[in-house]
Amino acid sequence: MKQKVRKETEKETRKQERENIRLKDIERVKNLLTKKFGVLNNGYNKKIEGLDSDTLNLIIDDILDVENIKDLEKYFL
Repeated sequence: MKQKVRKETEKETRKQERENIRLKDIERVKNLLTKKFGVLNNGYNKKIEGLDSDTLNLIIDDILDVENIKDLEKYFL
């Protein structure tokens, strides 16, 4: 029984850690895009907040290639 509880606790901890990383990625993407394009509208903010960490990291990797805020649309599909 203790092992089962411990495994569940570890699972929840890992899940929370992944979510914390995702939230940091969201902030990083928003900061980079704001520096590049100015204040983001709420539509883009909401779309960014809905992305997973893999997609957020793709945006971070591609940020220098993004020439226009509309270039981000491909990440929101």
